Amino acid sequence: MPSDPTHSPTPLRRIGNRIVKLEALQPGGSHKARAARFMLRCAIAQGALAPDQALILVKGAGTGASFQGIATRLREHFANVRCELVMPPDCDLAGTCHRDHPLEGFAVGVGPPFLDSGLIDAVRIVDGAAAREGQRDMARDIGFFPGMSSGANYAAARIISRANPDALVVTLAYDSGESYLPRPPTDLAGQVALSKTVAGQ
Repeated sequence: MPSDPTHSPTPLRRIGNRIVKLEALQPGGSHKARAARFMLRCAIAQGALAPDQALILVKGAGTGASFQGIATRLREHFANVRCELVMPPDCDLAGTCHRDHPLEGFAVGVGPPFLDSGLIDAVRIVDGAAAREGQRDMARDIGFFPGMSSGANYAAARIISRANPDALVVTLAYDSGESYLPRPPTDLAGQVALSKTVAGQ
């Protein structure tokens, strides 16, 4: 295990009683059971997690594989674990109720094929506005600008951490928000139009 877990290939950042794993900086990109092991090792090494401390996992689900893998591993090691699923409004876990939303990878219109719903203790609804606020908050708090789905995770984790100050709240940031930002136009007309927009003309 690295002597300083925050400088390992997949950094872990702590903000008060919240821990965020910056999965976007992991070269392999996996965030299933390996993520849970890493988070546990780092949290214990940093003194952020005691064996009898309440632990709350907060994240969304696409296929459900990462949620199930992490939730299962956490419950293998800790007795007091709560798992909350982040969902956009007007969508359900079964996929029978769905509407368009900006949280990519969450609630895609079908039930998560690899998720045991028995692992879910609560569903946390986060809309697009709250997710964007979560993006800004993470950028301000730890200097990392995440994608919108990761912002939704962070927004939910922030609310939950305030309501549970004695628990350790853990979540994941899957990717950087930079890849979702609009690219500047390459043609002259587009550049002129962009300049006028920025100048408020």
